Amino acid sequence: MYLSSPLVALAMQRYPKILRPAGLAGLALMDVALVTASFTSDTAVLVVTQGVLYAIGGLAAYFPAVWVVDRLFQANKGIAFGFVLTGTGISGAVVPFVMQWMLDRYGFRTALRVWAVVLTVLVLPATLAVKDIPPASDTKASRWADFYFLKTPSFWLFQFGNVLQSLAYFLPALWIPSFAFSAGLPSESGPLTLCLLNIAACGGYLLQGYLVDRFHVTGVIIVVTLGTTISVFAIWGFATSQALLYVFALTFGLTGGGYAATWAGCAKNLRRLDTRVNTGLVIAFLCAGKGIGVVLSGPISERLLRLVLPWRQSGTAYDSQYAAIILFTGVAAALGGTAGVGRLLKLA
Repeated sequence: MYLSSPLVALAMQRYPKILRPAGLAGLALMDVALVTASFTSDTAVLVVTQGVLYAIGGLAAYFPAVWVVDRLFQANKGIAFGFVLTGTGISGAVVPFVMQWMLDRYGFRTALRVWAVVLTVLVLPATLAVKDIPPASDTKASRWADFYFLKTPSFWLFQFGNVLQSLAYFLPALWIPSFAFSAGLPSESGPLTLCLLNIAACGGYLLQGYLVDRFHVTGVIIVVTLGTTISVFAIWGFATSQALLYVFALTFGLTGGGYAATWAGCAKNLRRLDTRVNTGLVIAFLCAGKGIGVVLSGPISERLLRLVLPWRQSGTAYDSQYAAIILFTGVAAALGGTAGVGRLLKLA
C-alpha cells in the first residue's frame, strides 16, 4: 500500500478532476476485496484480495483527502495534515479490538462482511463531500515541474531519514505484544500498550503538524528524533513493568509515532526551491519510503531476535532476547534525524 502511493498520487496529479470518482472506486474496490475474501479460505485469493486489491482501493480512497487538504490549506497545512493523520491513530487504537471481538464471536466470514458495511457507512459520506479542486496552473510544463524535488539533495536527505525512522516506528508495534508476554506481564499489557501508542500518536500528529507550520522542519525533526531515541534507549530498554511499558508507549507515540506529520513540513521546505512543487506528490514519495521500512522491518527484526548479545544479568529489557531489537530501534530512530544534519550543511 505504501509503495504504490506515488503511482496513485501521480494519477490524481495528472487528472485532478477524478478525485471523487477515484475515491468512490477505491471504496468499491475495498468492499469487493473484503466480501470476496469472506467467501474463501484459499491463501492465494486472500493475498490478492487483502494484500493487493484492498491496498490499492485504500490508496484511491485516501489520496483525494490529501489533495483537497493541500489545496484548501496554505498557512496551516501542517496541522491540517496532522488532523487527517489522526484517523490512522484512532483506527489503530480502536479497530483491532473491534475486529478481534467480531472474529472471536462471529468468525472471519461475518467479520469481513460487517466491516465492508461499516467501511461504506463511514467513508462514503466523506468521499461524496470531496470537491474537485484543480491546481492553480494546469499547464503541461507546470505539472512536470512538480518532479523537480526528486533532483534535490534536500528531498533525499528527508527520504533517507524517513526510511530509517520508519524502521524504528514499526518494530515496537511488531514486537511489543510478544515482548510483554516474555517479560511475564499480564496478557492485556501488550494490546493495551499498542492502544496507548496509537492514541499518543494522534497527539504526535497534531503537535508536529503545528510545529512544522511555525518552525523549520529540520528543527522539528531533530527534536522529535531526540524524543524518540530517548524513549527507546532510556524507557523501553529498562521496561520490566507494565507502568514503564505504558510510559514508553505514550512517549514513543507522541514523538516517533507522529513523525509522518513532518512530511508536510518537508514539502513546504522543497517548495522554497520551486513553488510549483506539489505537496501531495512529495507526501506520496515519502509514504513510499515508509513502505520500505514496512518491508524491511520484519526480516531484519527476525534476524535480530536470534542475535545473542554478550551481556547478561542486567535486570532490564537489555537482558532479554529483544535487546538487539531495542538497540537497533534506537539507532534507526537516531539516524532518522538526518535532515537536521542537512540543514547544518545548507542542503535542507
